[in-house]
Amino acid sequence: RRQLHEEFETHWQLDPRTILLVTHDVDEAITLADRVSVMRRSPGPLVETIVVDADRPRVGISAAHPGIRSATARVWEALERSWD
Repeated sequence: RRQLHEEFETHWQLDPRTILLVTHDVDEAITLADRVSVMRRSPGPLVETIVVDADRPRVGISAAHPGIRSATARVWEALERSWD
């Protein structure tokens, strides 16, 4: 998985197109995305879209980075609201 993330980041830096990635892994979403959208269950409308405020490349960036920590907290809050 780590190698895939590194390859994804390298490819994106060479050709920065918009890419849609669907994952259920919050850490993966925040590491790979500039924006994370949280949906309601089965599929449903968007609850919130969170901007990840951290420079690239993010491979190896600490979870303690303020932008990563903030985005992680906001994604989990949005996920909790999506379960209502």
